Amino acid sequence: MAKKEFTSLQIFIILTIVALASAGILAFVNAVTKKPIENAEAAKKRDALKMVLPANVEKTESKKFNYKGAEVEINIGLDSAGKPAGYAFESTTDIGFSGAILFLVGVDAQGNISGYKVLEHKETPGLGDNIKGDKFSGQFKGKGLSNFKFKVTKDGGDVQAITAATISSRATADALQKGLELIAEYKKSNP
Repeated sequence: MAKKEFTSLQIFIILTIVALASAGILAFVNAVTKKPIENAEAAKKRDALKMVLPANVEKTESKKFNYKGAEVEINIGLDSAGKPAGYAFESTTDIGFSGAILFLVGVDAQGNISGYKVLEHKETPGLGDNIKGDKFSGQFKGKGLSNFKFKVTKDGGDVQAITAATISSRATADALQKGLELIAEYKKSNP
């Protein structure tokens, strides 16, 4: 009995059917998972905002702000009277030990840091990633441009660097200072 060989047309048809079936399955999975992923990301953002904004914030509203040629999203935390009680925004620094670090920074109505959360980083586990810890982050609470030098003590500032992670500590101070400058500019143009 002779072995049956497929023609080029048959191979093309079979591959087309497999590709269409795969594309259909991927489209279905995307449609089914898209909304739950969006909901999870929105919940994660809400939780992060609650963590960094002052305690008296009742709700938030988002506004776009042009800062140094870039559009920045600022989340304004409103108190029970509807007045701004704080602000939250993302701040990035490129001077981390292992690259860029993305923060969500919270600032109170007086322009002092109410908290921050590290959203993305590639710092060394057990060293640079300690920028996420309360021991390090606590030193920034209530600090602003007028009452704190956002440089490590080794550079003449007020930031107590993490042992063996001075670069990550510098990067955190840099991102927080840039963030406070952004909010000062926003408040100046939106009294």
